[in-house]
Amino acid sequence: MEKIIKGYVLKVVPYQESNLIVTLLTKEGIDIFKARGVLKPTSKNAPSCQLYTYGEYTLSYKQDGANKTLTSGVVLSMIPSLYTDLKVSTLLGLLAETITKNDDFLDGYNVFEVVFNHLKEGNCNYATIIAIVLKLNAMESGIPLDADSCVRCGSKKNIYTVSYDDGGLLCAKCAYDLHKLDRTVSYIQNFRYVVKANIRNINDFSLDLVVAKNLIIDLFDYLEKNAGIYFKSRQMVLQLV
Repeated sequence: MEKIIKGYVLKVVPYQESNLIVTLLTKEGIDIFKARGVLKPTSKNAPSCQLYTYGEYTLSYKQDGANKTLTSGVVLSMIPSLYTDLKVSTLLGLLAETITKNDDFLDGYNVFEVVFNHLKEGNCNYATIIAIVLKLNAMESGIPLDADSCVRCGSKKNIYTVSYDDGGLLCAKCAYDLHKLDRTVSYIQNFRYVVKANIRNINDFSLDLVVAKNLIIDLFDYLEKNAGIYFKSRQMVLQLV
């Protein structure tokens, strides 16, 4: 049997001498297939099996759907700066890791598509996208952060700090009662933006670079502590913020 699918290459794993196992992100979810001989210099399918390529793939498989094998692949779109800008490849790496690692991340295709097109156009709102992707991880994992009011008393006045232990903003009184240290006005403003932002408006705002790294570190820590999600790409991400 045969089928044609379109999607983004999230992961490739070499096996034997010249073959790859390809993980593809499609609108229907994750699809995995074998790509035989694509590591050979003469392979016509090699370009379509490069990481973070968007392509069309013809697969052959048995009637039960097992042992999917690439028959042909065509590149439909790619990011010109992928191999020249480390921020681009690192950002896509974090996003790919998010989608393959977090089973609760259900909107992966749409998020990846938006970021892919954003980068293809030559934009790299790096810190902002990283923070929003981490926020989305928290939402999809059932531990959303609150940026509307104090998470303890509900007050919208005298917001004093962000407490990840409590899941969001704290007013001055509650922060004092809990012995929480204050955050700068800029940190609180940027936290609010990230929590409320949609991935589709990533061009509307850029994180303050003075607080961006600390905010991203805090989001990584929040996911590790509360959702048990650890990212291999964390160290590289933080080096580039």
